[in-house]
Amino acid sequence: MNKIITSCFVLLSLLFIKDAFAQQDAMYTQHMFQPMVYNPAYAGSRGAFSSTFIYRNQWTGIDGSPTTYSIAAHGPMGQRNSAIGIMVENDELGVQKRLRAYVSYAYHIPFNRGKLSLGIQGGILNFNDNLQDILGTLDNEFDPTFSENVSGTAPNFGVGAYYYSDYFFLGIGVPHILNNTIDSKGTDLELFTQTRHYYATTGLILPLGDNIKFRPTALVKYVEPVDAEDAPEGSIQAPIQVDVTAHILFNDALWLGAAVRTGSGDDILESVDLLLEYQFNRRFRIGYAYDIPMTQLAGISRGSHEIMVGYDVYREKSRVLTPRYF
Repeated sequence: MNKIITSCFVLLSLLFIKDAFAQQDAMYTQHMFQPMVYNPAYAGSRGAFSSTFIYRNQWTGIDGSPTTYSIAAHGPMGQRNSAIGIMVENDELGVQKRLRAYVSYAYHIPFNRGKLSLGIQGGILNFNDNLQDILGTLDNEFDPTFSENVSGTAPNFGVGAYYYSDYFFLGIGVPHILNNTIDSKGTDLELFTQTRHYYATTGLILPLGDNIKFRPTALVKYVEPVDAEDAPEGSIQAPIQVDVTAHILFNDALWLGAAVRTGSGDDILESVDLLLEYQFNRRFRIGYAYDIPMTQLAGISRGSHEIMVGYDVYREKSRVLTPRYF
């Protein structure tokens, strides 16, 4: 039975990602700690050389379920308002592997008690479909569809804007603008088409006492519609998805949070999430998130786990004195 479930999951995921215009980008519950994956303008906003690593194991208990890790590093350039960053993300689903690598540049302009950052990034998307791994799960192990593995690479670029102060932020990012169609090497078979994604974020800090603060944040994800005549038969349009998170911060060190993520169709909610972060000192922080599925996957999945590790390096004469809440 488990083998049948795994085979169906892998095959359906291949068809869904190729032909359905749904969310193609990886998702993160702790997205507020890794904004570089969707907004290049975030580079340099922490006032230090900052690095963050996130590992996500989604829908545990299902073979071939999504596994994602990303690492981003960014910081200001010299004494000027410029900043640079890099981001690498690896996303695996069944036999599919997607690798994104981008270099970002951002320019920060003092604006209305805060700063407005404008960013741009360029890089590549590389994918590999190890189709031969599916043969062992099929009745016909000589199916020509899965006779060889396929791969491809395409360049892309993205833009973003990000306004931030010590107690508020607002941003919008388009991480990949080109709707590239990647063909199989040596054939005319279309294997993967990127669809433009838009991300809007906001959040603020509200003091509740001397040592307690409340930090609500929101992330809105939108996939650009595809013309009906260009959409493959049976494809679906991804709905707007909203992540709403609320953290309580104790002593500028311990973060306790909860979040909800909207779903689609009959599933109003995709998940309810629990978050825990701890700031050991000015430089080092760790975090953990657990997603409780609210869809039909709840019957076969043990939820999703996500681990975050962050480290900042400040200059000796850095003027950044307050904790970086965003």
